[in-house]
Amino acid sequence: MTSRWTTRRNEIKKRRYEEIDEIFQKHLIDVQSNVDQTETGCVNDPVSDAESGNDKGHTIYENLEGGHEAFPEQEPEQESDVDEPSGAKSTVPLKYRLAQFVSEFRLSVEATAALLNILRDEGLDVPKCRVTLLETPKISIIPKRESPGEYIHFGIQRSLEGLAKDRKIASMMEIRLDVNIDGLPIAKNGRCVWPILAAFPWAREISPFVIGCYTGLKEPANFDSYLMDFVTEVNELTQNGIVLKRGEVTERLKFSIRLFICDRPATSKICGVVSHVSKNGCPNCVQVGRRINNVTVYSSLVGTPRDDNSFRSRLDPEHHKVQTMSGIERIVGLDMVRQVGVDPMHTCHLGVTKKILEGMLGKVKKAGYLGARLSKANRQKAASYYSSLAPFISTDFARHPRSFEELSNFKATEFRLFDSYLGVLVTKKFFSQQLHDHFLLYFCAMRLLSMKDTPSDKIELAQDLLGEFVQQFQGYYGVHSLTHNVHMLLHLAQYVELYGNLPSITAFRFENFMQQIKSFLTKKKHQILQQLHNRLAEQEVLAKKNVNVQITEKFKLKKNLLGCGFAYRTCSFDDQTVISANGRDDCVLIGGTPAKVLGFAEINAKQQIPQVHRPLGSFAVERSK
Repeated sequence: MTSRWTTRRNEIKKRRYEEIDEIFQKHLIDVQSNVDQTETGCVNDPVSDAESGNDKGHTIYENLEGGHEAFPEQEPEQESDVDEPSGAKSTVPLKYRLAQFVSEFRLSVEATAALLNILRDEGLDVPKCRVTLLETPKISIIPKRESPGEYIHFGIQRSLEGLAKDRKIASMMEIRLDVNIDGLPIAKNGRCVWPILAAFPWAREISPFVIGCYTGLKEPANFDSYLMDFVTEVNELTQNGIVLKRGEVTERLKFSIRLFICDRPATSKICGVVSHVSKNGCPNCVQVGRRINNVTVYSSLVGTPRDDNSFRSRLDPEHHKVQTMSGIERIVGLDMVRQVGVDPMHTCHLGVTKKILEGMLGKVKKAGYLGARLSKANRQKAASYYSSLAPFISTDFARHPRSFEELSNFKATEFRLFDSYLGVLVTKKFFSQQLHDHFLLYFCAMRLLSMKDTPSDKIELAQDLLGEFVQQFQGYYGVHSLTHNVHMLLHLAQYVELYGNLPSITAFRFENFMQQIKSFLTKKKHQILQQLHNRLAEQEVLAKKNVNVQITEKFKLKKNLLGCGFAYRTCSFDDQTVISANGRDDCVLIGGTPAKVLGFAEINAKQQIPQVHRPLGSFAVERSK
C-alpha cells in the first residue's frame, strides 16, 4: 500500500515535471530542429555571416528635418524574396545556452536534472546534473564567525584574477576601485546580508564584484571586526601593488580606492560617525542642526569645511561615535572627507526629489507645504498627464512614467526620470510660475552635473543654482524641510569636480547588483554564504564564455529596405545602447541632425562600405568592426 508521503512526493514530482515542461516549451527553441539543420548545412543565417566577418549591416535612416525630400512612395509591404531564415539562429553551443537558461531562471538542482534528462532522452549530448552544466565549485568553503552571524572574505586579489582577461582591465595601468557597503534584507525574520562590493569607475560594462559578505539575523555587532579583512587587504595592496597575470605576462600594478559610495546610514557605521538625523551629522561641514517637528533641520549655508586632518584629529568630537580610529579610517592614506562620497541616488532622487513630489502632491500632512501643494483637481490632472508620457519614453530608461497615485512605490530610477527629464514638463504645465522657476534651479543643476566632461565653469554654475535652490526651499516647503538630504546638495558639486559627473559617483549599479545577489539565494535561507560563493563562481564561468550578438533575428522585419536583403528592427551596441524601429527607440542624432531609424538592412550579405543615399539626407553606419 502506498503511503501518503509517497503519494505526496509523487504529486510534487509530477508538478515539477509539468513546470519544467512549460518553461522549456516557452523559452527554448526547437533544439532538435536546430541540430538537424546544422548537420545538413541548410540554415540560411545572415546573422552568422555577419559574425564571421562576411557582412556589414546597414542602418537606414529617414531624415526628420523639414525641407528635405520626402521618402519615396513604397510598394505595399510584402514578404521578402530572400529565403526566410530558420527560427533557430544561434550558433552558440547548446551547453552554454542551457547553462544561461538554468542560471537566468534560477532552476533548482532537481529541476535542472529533470530538464537535462528530457534532453538526454531526445539523444542530445548534455550533462546529467546542474553542477556539471554550470561548473559549480566542488570545494566547500567555511565562513568565519562574526557576531551575531558569519562572514566570508572573497578577496580583492582573487576577484580581480578572474577578471584579468577582460580587455578593459588588460589595458589598465592602475587598478582604482569604487567601494559600496550596505545591508540587504533577505527574509522576513530579519536575516540580512552585508556585502562589500567593488566596481571599476570608468568600465561600467564590467559588473560589480563581491569582496566579502556577512550574513546574520542582525547587522554586524562590531563593524571594526567586520571590516578587518577588507581593510587589511586594501592596506597591503596599496603598499605593495596588485599582481595580475594578463596573458602570458605577470604584472604588478598600482592599486588604490577611488571612492566609497554608500548611503548615509551605512557611511555612519563604517566611518564611526553619528547618523544623518544627528545635529552634528553633516560629513562635509561643521554646523549644529535644530530639532523642528521631530525633524533635524540644517542650515541653508555651508559651515566650516571639514578635511581629513580635522576628521582624524577629532576637532569636532560630537561628530564621532568613538574617539579612537575605527572602521575604514584604518585604511592608510584614505581621505575621510573627500573619498567618502555623497550618493546622488539616495541624496537627490530618493531624498530631495521625493520630498518635492510629496509636497506638491499633498502626500505630507505638515504645515508649511501649502505653498507647494497643488489643488486636488490639478493633482489628478498632473498624475494623468505624467502617466500619459509613457509611450514616448525609450527603453534606455529602466522604468516608464506611472501615475503619481503610486508615488509611495516609486523607485529611484523613477524619481531620476522626473528630476532630470520629465519633471520640467509637469511643473511648467501645472505649477505656479514661482514654483516652476524654483524647480528649474534643481533641474538645470542636475543636468549640468550629469554631463560628460562638465567644464569647471558649468560645475560652478550648478553649485550656484543648488545654493539658490536650497536657500528658497524652506519658503515653499516649510522650515522643517531643510533636512540632511537638502543640505547635502550644497556639497554635491565638489564631488563632481573631484571625480566626474553624477552617474559616475552614484550607487545605482551597486543597488542593481544587490538585487542580483538576492536572486542568487534560494528560499531555504541556510548556508547563505556558500550559496553566494557557488552562484558567483557559476556567473564567472558563464561570463568567460559569453557571446555578444548585435543584430537580433528575433525582431526581423518582414520586408526589404531599398532593395537590401533581410531587414532587422533592433540593434544593440557594445555600450548597451539599443536602437529599434519600434516607434519608441527610433529617433537618433547624427552629427546634430535628427533622424528616424527605419531598420537595419543587409546588402547581398557581402562585406562592403555602407553607402545609402535615399531618402535624401539619410546616413548609414557599420554594424561592427
